Amino acid sequence: MLESCKYEKAWYIQSRPAWCAVFTQYDLEILEYIEDLKYYYDNGYGNPIGESMGCPIVKDLIDNFKNLARAKNGPLGIFYFGHSPNVLSVVARLGIGKDNTPLLSTNFEQMKTRKWRTSFIDPFASNVIAVFYRCSDGNKAMIFLNEHSIPMGKDDCRSCPWEPIEAQFNAITSNNQTCNLDMCKNSAMLSSINLVVVIFAYVIHELCI
Repeated sequence: MLESCKYEKAWYIQSRPAWCAVFTQYDLEILEYIEDLKYYYDNGYGNPIGESMGCPIVKDLIDNFKNLARAKNGPLGIFYFGHSPNVLSVVARLGIGKDNTPLLSTNFEQMKTRKWRTSFIDPFASNVIAVFYRCSDGNKAMIFLNEHSIPMGKDDCRSCPWEPIEAQFNAITSNNQTCNLDMCKNSAMLSSINLVVVIFAYVIHELCI
């Protein structure tokens, strides 16, 4: 019933699907939290392995941006396609949507204003975009989640100087406790390439913010 409600509402955004009428607003909030819990412990901050699965993408990002910082040549865009688990692992590895308090089955009321809400982080056609800007006053970088810029670094900047962002990403990808995938011993365990959802794009932009 819930799936029918969600898909019909997504397809006809102004509609009031019959199956949605079965649920109260409070019912829907609880069901949303249950789904958030599932992804939190499958692919997010509640599961170190799930979070680690985002490391190959983030490492590829940092390597490509380092190349762009050193030279003018290189691809203008790099694109990956994936599904919800891939998106959420990358989001978690980048530190997006992280709450100070972990999501638990016992703290629903406390977490009503949580950052980890998959209906916002990972809707249909969700996407994460990293943009590298070459500027006269120094290189800059931006991260977008579903076309909205994301604050980064200690200063929560949105158009950030490249050097501190490089240091932040280096710290992420060089942490053996969170980015060691040797235990997998199987390339299929790495971030899989599926269809349906745009997961990541790295873009080089000549204009400045």
